[in-house]
Amino acid sequence: MGYPNDIKSFTFKVNNVDKVVADDVNVLYTEVTEIERHLGEGGAAYGSGSWGSGTFSTSVTNWYDNGGLKARLQNIEAGVLPAYNAIGTIVSNLGGSTINTSGAGVVGLTIKAASTPTVNIFNVTDSSNNSLIRVTKEGRFVATLIDGGTA
Repeated sequence: MGYPNDIKSFTFKVNNVDKVVADDVNVLYTEVTEIERHLGEGGAAYGSGSWGSGTFSTSVTNWYDNGGLKARLQNIEAGVLPAYNAIGTIVSNLGGSTINTSGAGVVGLTIKAASTPTVNIFNVTDSSNNSLIRVTKEGRFVATLIDGGTA
């Protein structure tokens, strides 16, 4: 067989010793043609200048017959682009994020606990990991007061 199912092995020919026949050359043509079909027209690395263009597809399972590697890479870009564009609109674990509700009747953030939580549902801590505010697994709101007591 050959590409893409396996890597084709070739036997080197020696000038004035080995007789070269048409099949020696034709098998190379077949391999090059299969590689080109998988890369797609223009090559896999050749872009159109519009990163992430197109529509993301989850239904194509045979990229060989649907544009080759280039089309597959473009599909991956199309799937990654929405997440890339969302940077700055997603909540960051590094802070600096603001959640804006989309309307007066929309809850800004809901934290849904597991069916039988065994730890606090929500914690706010200082830089030393001291608890400042927490919602316990029972749903009680607990806030640490400035004087060190609890409310």
